[in-house]
Amino acid sequence: MNDYVDEFMTLILILFTCMKLHSRYVNRQPLKEAWACILIFLFYLVYSLILKVNVPMAAIIDFQQQIRPYAVFYCTLILMPQFSKRQKKWMLFSILASLVGYLFWKWSTIWESENVIFGSLSIGAGMTYYLFTKETGFNRYVSTAIVLFGLLCGKFKYIGECVAFVGVVFLLKKKIKIGSQKSIAFALVLICAVIFFAWSRFDSYFIAGMSNDQLARPMMYKTAPKIFMDYFPFGSGLGTFGTSASAKTYYSPLYYKYGLAEIWGLSPSDHGAFNADSFYPGLAQFGFVGLFFFIVFWKRRLSAINNIPDLRYYKIAIMAFLCLAIENTGDTSYLSGRGMVYFMLIALCLSQKEPQRRFFRSPNTQQNQSL
Repeated sequence: MNDYVDEFMTLILILFTCMKLHSRYVNRQPLKEAWACILIFLFYLVYSLILKVNVPMAAIIDFQQQIRPYAVFYCTLILMPQFSKRQKKWMLFSILASLVGYLFWKWSTIWESENVIFGSLSIGAGMTYYLFTKETGFNRYVSTAIVLFGLLCGKFKYIGECVAFVGVVFLLKKKIKIGSQKSIAFALVLICAVIFFAWSRFDSYFIAGMSNDQLARPMMYKTAPKIFMDYFPFGSGLGTFGTSASAKTYYSPLYYKYGLAEIWGLSPSDHGAFNADSFYPGLAQFGFVGLFFFIVFWKRRLSAINNIPDLRYYKIAIMAFLCLAIENTGDTSYLSGRGMVYFMLIALCLSQKEPQRRFFRSPNTQQNQSL
């Protein structure tokens, strides 16, 4: 049952959004883009069923997994949630209580191996604390302490996220202007700092690992360009490469075709342990056309983020984008419940462009409109 929690939550959000579409408190502007997104994924579903690289059920399962983060994003953006001070306090209390509760629950085992969930809870709680409290030096330090607490998760990528959080919260004094010398310098310093502190994993993925044909993740990255070229221009189709549906559920023939089935972590006997452990190689399923739409989606998001009036919301939107970019080098959180949190945060921050409109209302809303 736990395997379907994310699906149920997404379905409830979609149904709730549909119920509220005629309300005057929602934002209908994203509807056209949302429908375009649905049509693109439906095209890839039909294309996958016709191409038949893997069994039809693999394509259907991957379809719902791939469309889920975008559904969460567009639903949140349409609902355009706004919160009173009381609502923010309760939400923040719930998130921090979840973090503490999880720590006590897993205390005996949290030191033994990497704990992705604890890291996600920590950085989510830190970003929420920063977003839902006043902009003061004390609150910046508290939010940073919450994020740094997540280093107990033992993930190398999380070190990079901590560095990015400190850089964005403390060093980013105004919005990044694409092309300006200061913005380029800030981006380069931030990238170098992230790579420096997470060098061990970066080296194993992209430098030393690329010379070893028996390492699962580097081989996924090396194989993806071949699939882009061999299945030009629409890719190999859903449920065929780099996703849970292509390995853990229905093992894709592509792993045999490209010599990956004998590699530890990628073989059928390993039950797809590392087949779906990096998001970016999975873009090969969509080919150059899908990659184009992926870039367009994020180009539009970054452009919209730059129009957020409140600098706190701007910083958190940038941070959520950076978390997705960093985590998915060796993870598929983009398609999981952890990715849903980042998509929700970005949509929530984008909703602040129209502060005069309120979806969630309470008797105290009027005096608490200033965030």
